[in-house]
Amino acid sequence: MARFLVRYTHVEETTYEQWVEAVNSDEALEKINDEADFKEIVEVQGVRMKDFEVIEED
Repeated sequence: MARFLVRYTHVEETTYEQWVEAVNSDEALEKINDEADFKEIVEVQGVRMKDFEVIEED
């Protein structure tokens, strides 16, 4: 099973990154909706999540 680095952002621009194990990038995006942990903050300011995208595969 591959790992995918998924980036997602709060509406007011708090950005997070998180590694997700998945078979493909579509599954990684589906899993992040259930497994987002909000610990790996890249930038701060926000309320609601948006812009989910896979940025790297390991």
